[in-house]
Amino acid sequence: MRLLCVDEDTSEKVAGAMQKLRPGWDVVFVAERYGCGTKDQVLLELLWQDRRALVSRDRSTLPGWIKQRQAKGLNHAGVLFWDAERFRPDAIGALAEAAVKTVERHEDLTNVVDTIR
Repeated sequence: MRLLCVDEDTSEKVAGAMQKLRPGWDVVFVAERYGCGTKDQVLLELLWQDRRALVSRDRSTLPGWIKQRQAKGLNHAGVLFWDAERFRPDAIGALAEAAVKTVERHEDLTNVVDTIR
């Protein structure tokens, strides 16, 4: 089973679409699981504790928090970035399919930072 979390900067419909594509996976929307507005550094720790990789568009702040965790010798559960230039925000199915393929490229997502293509 793959445990994933779709960030608030991504439509919650993406989580549902991924779950439909892979019914055996546990895919949740960050706001439903961890609440709205959870700070990135807190979210990365919560996701690590739950062993859930994050699907996000946030390339502005997340990379810095990931580097800080790694500098402290801490792991993260994986972060998969998508770009609005490649996927329109309303392209739910295309983003979900590409995210599933990206996840499946990795046996283990621990400390993985990858781009959804």
